Amino acid sequence: MTPFLKKTLDDISERLDALEEVLASSRHQAAQAEQRRKEALEAQLKHRKQLVTLQHKANEYDAIRAQHDQIAATHQSIHQGLRRLLALTKALAAEMRQ
Repeated sequence: MTPFLKKTLDDISERLDALEEVLASSRHQAAQAEQRRKEALEAQLKHRKQLVTLQHKANEYDAIRAQHDQIAATHQSIHQGLRRLLALTKALAAEMRQ
């Protein structure tokens, strides 16, 4: 084998080794990128589930808040009625004493 041919074959061998390293590195980077994509997708799905849950809770809160406001108004109305009844009872008692 001539020195030129040997050098050329050695050169080709070195370049093939370098290409194998580049290919291995590219595969590793692609695998890492795929893993990051999967993790981002999982995180996005988790956040969507949390958002849906929070939306349901917000809707429930609105319904409970409306019910609470209605009960509070009813309570206030009953309280005013009882005050009026007490005032009328006191007035009637005062009239009966006279």
